[in-house]
Amino acid sequence: MHRKSRKHLESEKKYNTGSQQKITEFLTTNISKKRKVAELKVGAFIAEHCSTTTADHLSELLNSLDDNSELLKGVKLHRTKCTALILNVISPCWLEDLILDVGNEKYSLIIDENTAIDCTKMMCLVIKYYSKLKRKITTFYRLKLPQEML
Repeated sequence: MHRKSRKHLESEKKYNTGSQQKITEFLTTNISKKRKVAELKVGAFIAEHCSTTTADHLSELLNSLDDNSELLKGVKLHRTKCTALILNVISPCWLEDLILDVGNEKYSLIIDENTAIDCTKMMCLVIKYYSKLKRKITTFYRLKLPQEML
């Protein structure tokens, strides 16, 4: 049998599972909590104030600000990751906060639908309502949601 041949046994020693890394070791990432928080804050800033296309440049700018800061050098937030954070983490949290804040108050709602270049359908909601927390009329906008969530 081939399995018992000398050539097979020598080749088998090269691929001994004891010396090989397991595939799960390749998938684990050691991202610090501070870096995760920093990336979420930058993502929230981008979601609220500018386009996700600026994420690439903003990430490079943050990396170059302070050579001594491991946190700033470690921030890796480009357009794709920023969009994923906004869609999967930030928007659902903002939506939950918005629902709690609006409560049973009257509100105005403007809905805009669009399709991105990658054929992802998005929906943007603009809501004007009286906030009991802020004690004033509030406008909430730039909430981007994939249509599957609605």
